[in-house]
Amino acid sequence: MPQDLKTTTNRSRLAVILPSRGMMMSRTMESVCNNIYGKEAKVFMAHNLPLPICFNYAIQKAINEYDPDYFWFVEEDMLIPDGTLDTLLALDTHACGVDYADRRTGKRLSFVNKKGDCLYTGMGCLLLKREVVDKLPIPWLKRMVFWLVETDDGDVDYLPKPDIAPTGYGSQDIYLSHKIREMGYKIILNTEIKVGHMQLEVKGEDIKNNGADEIKIVYVDGDNPYKMGEIGTEELSKDAPNADDILSKK
Repeated sequence: MPQDLKTTTNRSRLAVILPSRGMMMSRTMESVCNNIYGKEAKVFMAHNLPLPICFNYAIQKAINEYDPDYFWFVEEDMLIPDGTLDTLLALDTHACGVDYADRRTGKRLSFVNKKGDCLYTGMGCLLLKREVVDKLPIPWLKRMVFWLVETDDGDVDYLPKPDIAPTGYGSQDIYLSHKIREMGYKIILNTEIKVGHMQLEVKGEDIKNNGADEIKIVYVDGDNPYKMGEIGTEELSKDAPNADDILSKK
């Protein structure tokens, strides 16, 4: 790929950050391929790495090898409609995502306060400009534990509550949202795009179901309340290897 590609084509370069901890849904990859078709884009994956190292690894790899203008974060179990990426890019904002549901509970993986500000959203379909990623502290993602409390005036307090989610599993997305807002950027949340979150219900077996996986697709229910969730003040992965260490061994 020519080093002057962005200059000669006048097109933004987009890195798709698509980490897998071992398995991923085929419809997720199909969704990604359909959305990036015709764009200057490259997919960066991580395999068999835990959260949040899998994300940090893919981010570092994208920066080292591709020098992107945008980072599009997609998780391995998302069903993203065609045209979603175009819609997010058209917003021309620093950080934007979609409203989608927890595949286990059906609750929204985002929180909007009384003022209408998005305080956090999941990383299942999140678009960031390079400027935002460059300003984030490294490692870009950490597992943290917070408890969010909204006050009467629409502001929020972050109270340490590690007993609520002692493992900190999955809380790296809320940590990222917190850092984005801390740096002065707004998170634009699109609630119109219908993104599905897939859950493997029954693994395909040759005799039981002719090898066909049974997969449930969960969408946001308009009647579900916004999730009051864990956000984080305690780092839980201090001894985990960082992305640079892993890449240097490749």
